Amino acid sequence: MDREPRCLHARPRSDPAAWSLPAGWQTHVATRERDALARAFAEADPLGLRALCGERAVARSFLLDLDDLQRRLILRLARALAADGSPSPSIPMPGSTHAVEVWLRALTDEIVDEAVERREERSDPAARDVFALLGAPLGLDASLLREGCARFNRAAESDRRAYLALLRGGCTLESAAAREGVSALIFAARARRALEGLAGADAGAARG
Repeated sequence: MDREPRCLHARPRSDPAAWSLPAGWQTHVATRERDALARAFAEADPLGLRALCGERAVARSFLLDLDDLQRRLILRLARALAADGSPSPSIPMPGSTHAVEVWLRALTDEIVDEAVERREERSDPAARDVFALLGAPLGLDASLLREGCARFNRAAESDRRAYLALLRGGCTLESAAAREGVSALIFAARARRALEGLAGADAGAARG
């Protein structure tokens, strides 16, 4: 008899296998010149900062522009590491790889929080707009997509998590609900509220 499929997003949110610093990462932060650090991080991404941004956005169930997150993380990290940038004493460098990974995740979470609060502002107006790229083939306005994602990101985390679990597929409604410890009816209502926020509907009516 076939087993019920497991949820694809059942990976623990703290799973270190999702992102980790590469071997020899220390060589990429040896310089303390801010512009050189920023160029190196942007051109080759030797620390895997884009993957880190994706890990934190997925772990926290947000719909965000990864290009924008990565640009902000690069600038923040380069400024923090630069000798002329008044680096924070909390930076664990040099230090153990684990300590640096924990610090980088916390820094990325700060940037994610700022992106959710910022809503409309982009770090580089001249850079490609992911919402325009996604909306053009579908005939959707970029600003409407951006506003929809902003509403989605303001929804309760349990609602966002439910919607994204069903969107990704790989498990039944019942198994996804069981993982959250709620009934399928409650889980479906959570996903619907998140979808209504994304679409611009009045999610408050669903809570009735």
